[in-house]
Amino acid sequence: MSQEKTNTGEIARQHDLDALTGLRFFAALSVFAAHFFVYELWFAHPSPAISSIRNGFTDSVYVFFVLSGFILTIAYERMESSAPDWDARKKFWIARFARMYPVYLLAFAWFAPFILHHRFLTEPTGLATRKAVGSGLASVFLVQSWISDRFAVSWNGPAWTLSIETGFYLMFPWLLRGIVRLGTAGLVALGAVMCLLAGWAYGLPPILDNHARNPVTMLPVFVLGIIAARLYLRWHSLPQARFAILLPIPAVLYLTVANAQWLPSGVLPNTAKFLSIVCLIYGLASRGWPSRLLSRPIMVLLGEASYSFYLLQLAVYYSVLWVWLRFSSRDLLTVTPGEAPQQHWWGFLLLLAINQAVALLAFIYIERPLRITLRNRLGIRFVKKPLPRPAVM
Repeated sequence: MSQEKTNTGEIARQHDLDALTGLRFFAALSVFAAHFFVYELWFAHPSPAISSIRNGFTDSVYVFFVLSGFILTIAYERMESSAPDWDARKKFWIARFARMYPVYLLAFAWFAPFILHHRFLTEPTGLATRKAVGSGLASVFLVQSWISDRFAVSWNGPAWTLSIETGFYLMFPWLLRGIVRLGTAGLVALGAVMCLLAGWAYGLPPILDNHARNPVTMLPVFVLGIIAARLYLRWHSLPQARFAILLPIPAVLYLTVANAQWLPSGVLPNTAKFLSIVCLIYGLASRGWPSRLLSRPIMVLLGEASYSFYLLQLAVYYSVLWVWLRFSSRDLLTVTPGEAPQQHWWGFLLLLAINQAVALLAFIYIERPLRITLRNRLGIRFVKKPLPRPAVM
């Protein structure tokens, strides 16, 4: 009977993760829209409301940070019972490397011709070489966001978030070890502090060479995901439907506080953004009404491919742009939206379709098989046995 209950709980847990995997697709889609949604060219009298929504699309990158902390905590809950030993840490880092690096390297290499062409056309050869080598090495080793915001986006722009995630992954075993010791009151109190710190960091002015986004300033966002997952695991024996009431909160907070014109910009509206994200994730994990839709196989597949969708978007865009401009030798990084496919609404949809098709192919034929291969080979190399197939892609 006990084993039956355990199996039922594992099935329910996987259902919850499926819904969050589906959410990843919409987060990646929002970031894509923030980059390529140029409604000013599509309509004679664009609405300010649409402009506000588009500006809010960029906040979706923070959904990834909270989701990362939440899903990792659930996936590695066995690490919570005691301090993880060195082999457990190595297994965790191998699993993370195998998950993120193959497509990350593909995006780096694919985007290289465009950024190098730009550098050597706009700067002296010596300076362009130094910048290319410096920023390129930082990107290869996933430390570009640790240096400065300029370095963070000096190669494949969207990859700045992966550099920050790398910092999170390095700290995760120790973060989890500390947070797991807290009781419910401690978790709630720490969550409130992290929410305020995240809101404060979101509004940081450009300092230290415009360096406001790095693993330290963004750490409270990741920790929020860990705290939410710990509360979820602690309360998982309760009827989760009662927590689905959290789902309306994000919309209310975002519309009334986070983007309210009547409030001065500051910590309070910014904090509301992160509280909205936490409530959204917890509400979906608690089987709120959209979770069934997000758990459908097609949504799970799109969510699994969202990592490739997110990382490859600029490489795909400039490849399409190169064809659109009839294989021009121009510096494509200086081309304006008025000359690009997204000058038309159908051009935006075309870019979206091509990017999604490429992402699915990259996930099926590169990301997934190489992830399993790396888990096997690096596992044998560093912990003397291959890592099992991942439960969550």
